[in-house]
Amino acid sequence: MSINKALEIIEANLEEADFIGEIDEQTIIDAENKLKVKFPKSYREFLKQYGLGDIFGQEIYGLGTEETGIPNMVCKCLYRRACT
Repeated sequence: MSINKALEIIEANLEEADFIGEIDEQTIIDAENKLKVKFPKSYREFLKQYGLGDIFGQEIYGLGTEETGIPNMVCKCLYRRACT
C-alpha cells in the first residue's frame, strides 16, 4: 500500500483513529541519529502528519509522547536491540 493510500484511509476514518499529531523535523532527525538509520520518505511523511497512534485498533509506532499508550518507536527499537 502506498503512503498516499494509507493517509487517505486515515483521513477518511478519523472517528476510528487516535493520533497525537504533527512531529517536527528536528525530532525526526534526532530519532534517526539516535537509531543510526535514515527513515524512508513515506515514514517521515507519516511522522510529520500523525506522529504515532492507532486506527481500527491497529497501533502504528512513531515519535512523540506515549499518552495514547502506544510506545515511542525509538524506545521500542533501542529496547529490542538491547535484548538481542
